[in-house]
Amino acid sequence: MDKIVQAVAGVHGLTIDEMHGTKRDRHLVDARRQAAVIIKDLLGYASTYIGRYFNKNHATILHHLKANKQIIDYDYIYRDKFILAKNTALDFIDKEPISDEELISTLTKEINKLKMQLKDQQKFIDNIITKSNEYKNSKAESTASDQN
Repeated sequence: MDKIVQAVAGVHGLTIDEMHGTKRDRHLVDARRQAAVIIKDLLGYASTYIGRYFNKNHATILHHLKANKQIIDYDYIYRDKFILAKNTALDFIDKEPISDEELISTLTKEINKLKMQLKDQQKFIDNIITKSNEYKNSKAESTASDQN
């Protein structure tokens, strides 16, 4: 679990102490929620065990599991960080303890992959907008010539 929490903390730019802390700022709760979900997904631990690890009630962990599914559906930034955190955790789960340099290197690679995906999506969107504008212009020209 320590490796997963370290990976999630790295993605969110937090310390391990912040991950185990009691502050309830949105960015801290999001990171803890993602760590709890990843621990459940990858390790299959019970919510009571995960709760003890974070010094939280098991019901809080159950809420995190449910809320994560809902938030992923509408918050793309949260979703991207979750995917990055999970991929990073998967990279380190079977390895020896990791150094900060290794974590930064892995995160940089994952971020670069996401940037490439984002560029591809932006090209696709730009192409759709261009074709839509061309269609609108041709419709406007057609309507103008019909009126003459």
